[in-house]
Formats: sequence, structure tokens, C-alpha cells
Amino acid sequence: MEGRRNSIDSIASDLLSFISEDILNDLRSQDPVVAVAIHFSPVTLHALGDKRPLEGNCSTDGYYDPFVDPDCPRIFFANDVNERRARFTILHELGHHLLQTIACHLLDDIDQLCSSPEEVISTEEFVCHNFAGRILVPEELLNETIGRGQVRPEHLHEIHQHASASWEAVAIRIAGRMRHPGAIVLMRDETSVSFCAPSPMMGWLGWRRGSRVESNGPLSRAILDDQSNEVDTYRYGLSYTQSMACESVKIREGFGIAVLSELPSSRGTTVNESTWEPTVQFCKSCIIVERNVGWCENCRGQRCPDCDECGCTVQVNNPVCRSCRMYKPHRPGSKVCRDCE
Repeated sequence: MEGRRNSIDSIASDLLSFISEDILNDLRSQDPVVAVAIHFSPVTLHALGDKRPLEGNCSTDGYYDPFVDPDCPRIFFANDVNERRARFTILHELGHHLLQTIACHLLDDIDQLCSSPEEVISTEEFVCHNFAGRILVPEELLNETIGRGQVRPEHLHEIHQHASASWEAVAIRIAGRMRHPGAIVLMRDETSVSFCAPSPMMGWLGWRRGSRVESNGPLSRAILDDQSNEVDTYRYGLSYTQSMACESVKIREGFGIAVLSELPSSRGTTVNESTWEPTVQFCKSCIIVERNVGWCENCRGQRCPDCDECGCTVQVNNPVCRSCRMYKPHRPGSKVCRDCE
């Protein structure tokens, strides 16, 4: 739409506008296989059973195939998962179908958000995630549960109890409420990401299912016990890593939910948006340089991108960069400084 700046959220909202309220109610409450077959013919749905694809671009338990028979596009979905998860997968793939058919002009909006083919693929995935999440988790429920407060793992648990949505759908909807760089991460084992929903400020930088997490970090321990304000690495082992505060809640044996955020929370207190909105802080050493990188575990202040100083009174000692051989700020886990990356 001309005159409006596109975003993943706005594109998903436009995609949702192609579905009437009556059909939305059927998609939420009826058998999704039947609802899609009735309202979106000639689309057909097919259960995968134990024949899962080995790899693919889609990050859900299924995929959309319009190529085998263009006159009869197919949605494949896993039927060996719980009903909520299967419903989310079907609605996600329905989003791909709409983008390829009656809402194909929105693909141009997606292209405008991206600078590479990889970004286009990731962004379309996020749009379809958001689309499915909007169907399953009403805006009213988000307002009642979170309001303008800071997102916490307990919010996911509460909304999951009151909505007919999968954990993935709830994660996507709540991640959309985060006003700072961060993500909602679902963990089903100690070594890898089960699902990740990045906040709008993360752009296309998601974290693919099956990606490794830092060994013995708070994410790896999320299925074992609750974690509070510990530091973990978003996109560990990949490009564009970022240190974030991690809070998690163990839901049951073998399953935990976590909130990663650049902004550490104050667990146990009610924090309104107005009290934690970030303010500009300038480095005391560099004077005119804004402290806007990461955050310090001790003082919760952000660091200076030039000298790495934070709000603490003790100066941070930077390591020697292996490339330029100078004492400069490094990203977590990096062997070279930010300037040499």
C-alpha cells in the first residue's frame, strides 16, 4: 500500500484481510482439514505420516506444493503431532497458498523488505507464521494478558491455556509484542532450538529449528529448571550472534519456554512500558558516542561500540584482536574485534 512502510506485521495483517470472519471462525474451531477443503478448494490436504521431508525452506511440520499439479495445489502436514500444532502448520501453509494466488501482490511487499534471496525466504516464513498466529490468538487476549508490560515466559503459559493455539502460534503472537530486539524460543531438548519467533526489531534474523544452542547455557537448561536473567547467545554458532538476557520456565518434562531480550527484566515486579523504555546514554570516555551495544550483566547498562565501556565504574578490559592485534571490543565467542569482522 503506497504511503505506508511495510513490515512483516503489516503484510500478515493484509494477508488476513482476504479471509472473512465466518471462515476465520471455522479455521479456529472446526477440523482445519475440513475447513480448508471447504473454503479454499481446489487445495487438497495430505497427511505426511512418518514420511517427513529431510530438508526444506518451511520451518513448520509440513510444506506447500503448488508445482506437482498447478490446478490442485497441495498442503502436506504432520499428523503425528498434537492437534494444536497440526492446526498451526495447516494455517501457516495456507498462508503460503494465499501468497501464491489471490494475495500474490504481497510478495512484492516482502521483496521490498529484503536485500537477498535468503532474506526473502525467511521473511515469507515469518509472514506466514504471523498470519497463522493472528488467526489462533486474538488481539483481545494479548491485551488482557500482557497489555504494555514486559514480555515474560509466564505470559506464554497463560495464553496457551486460554487459546486453541499451539505453543508455536502463541510464541509468534507474543514475540510481536516485544518492543526491543529479542525472541521467544521453545526448547524440547538440551542441545537445539525447537522453534524460534523473533521480535519485529530482529527483522529477518531468525533461528532455524534444529540450530545448536550454547552448551550449558540457560537455553540448554530450560527443559530442566527455570532460568532468570542469565546471558545466552542468540543464533549461537551462526552469523549475526547477539548476547541477550534469557528467562525461561519449565512447562513439563522435556519442554521449556524462554524469552530472550536485550532488555533484562526485573522478575517478581510489575514493570510498565513507560518505566523501561530505553533512554540515550553517552559514553563517559568517548563523550559523544552513544552506548547502544548489548548490555552489561552487572549494571544492566549498554556498552559503548568504541571502547566497550558500560555504566559500571570499573573499565572493561578488551581482549587483543587476533587480526589487528589491538585491544578492541569483541562480540561473544568471536576471536576478532567488531572492526575486523
